[in-house]
Amino acid sequence: MIVSSEMERQLAILKEKYIASLPEKVGSVCMLWESISEDNDATRLEELHRMAHSLSGSGATYDQVQLSQSAKKLELCIKDHMAAGDIFDDVTKDEITVLLDLLVDSISTLQ
Repeated sequence: MIVSSEMERQLAILKEKYIASLPEKVGSVCMLWESISEDNDATRLEELHRMAHSLSGSGATYDQVQLSQSAKKLELCIKDHMAAGDIFDDVTKDEITVLLDLLVDSISTLQ
């Protein structure tokens, strides 16, 4: 498939805008988890799961492999622990916090 230079330029602009939006998006995920974990509020776990899922997919779309992989690990962790019903035990909270740290780290070297 031949991609025109105009299309390449437009894709580069979209990628640039996406990357610029990531600190806010990842920050929102972190703030939501902080709120959920402090209050043991299971009602917002689906929202957290959806946010991680969205970052995983959009990261892959924009060729941000590390971000996508980190978000996917977080997404699956949340899903698994929601199903097991142990989302609020200390070990799980620590695991999610570590995965969030990896997610934050993944946006520090964006291309």
